[in-house]
Amino acid sequence: MHLVQAFKWAAPSILTIGALLCGLTAVRFSAEGDFGDCIKCIFLACVLDGLDGHVARALGTSSAMGFELDSLCDLANFGVCPALVLHFWLQKLPAESGDLASLLGVSLRVASMIEWGACCAHAGCCALRLARFNVSGRAEQMDQQYLTSPKDKPKPPVTSAIMHNVLQKRMFFEGLPAPVAAAYAMFPIALSLSRLPTHLGAIGEAGAWAVGRRGTTGVLAVTALLMVSSVPTLSSKMLKSDRKDTHLHSRSVFAALLKPVFAAALLSVVWFYPFESFLALVSLHALFVPVGLVVYYGFAKDKEA
Repeated sequence: MHLVQAFKWAAPSILTIGALLCGLTAVRFSAEGDFGDCIKCIFLACVLDGLDGHVARALGTSSAMGFELDSLCDLANFGVCPALVLHFWLQKLPAESGDLASLLGVSLRVASMIEWGACCAHAGCCALRLARFNVSGRAEQMDQQYLTSPKDKPKPPVTSAIMHNVLQKRMFFEGLPAPVAAAYAMFPIALSLSRLPTHLGAIGEAGAWAVGRRGTTGVLAVTALLMVSSVPTLSSKMLKSDRKDTHLHSRSVFAALLKPVFAAALLSVVWFYPFESFLALVSLHALFVPVGLVVYYGFAKDKEA
């Protein structure tokens, strides 16, 4: 019985550490020039990072230590590791006609320093974003926005809870979350490795703006700024009905059967089309950024108001 309890408390942290190891392995693969497996490791790190909190809530083992461990590992996984991966990617790319050096009228050495500066900016802004989230108590503020109901009353319908959450200003993230920002930063590599270059010609080639040295540096710079910005973005917490809710629990037999089927189908798609799936998820999130802006400034309100 003691072993079972110990495993329950250790399980979320095992997932968190697993995400950290995936990030470190991604750096190793990138240093060896294997950017395909590198993308898969970052993808897996994002999945494990999303699971650890749900497992902790499902097992009733959420703790302050788990919160701090998750934050520290997020900095390594989605701040430091992507910066190093993109540095190795930039070193691999050939010089472009009209590259950064000629565009800015500087030497290749200075251009290389600018590219490295963009990598450092990503890691630094990730640290600032996580520190701001922790110090501001944003997680606690978000947990206070859920609909409440008397103990003797059933929970509100899921659709009602989600609509309520979407219209609460404090349920929005401030800036890009670290895992999402890491995925944005890795977009040029995934684009180059996907099947899209076969169908779209120049897009995806090393000389194209999308994945070239200039394009990759630009993506890193924009991603870094979005992390520390005050741009409101939609949160996955909006899909929960209360602070203790988790997607691992289901309210009905139908939902309990549907979730594994959906997960299996999604995993199958990711398995056979890893880079295209990565691009699709990143693009989908990017499309919802303006939607979040419209909802936040046009319809959302503060619960306490």
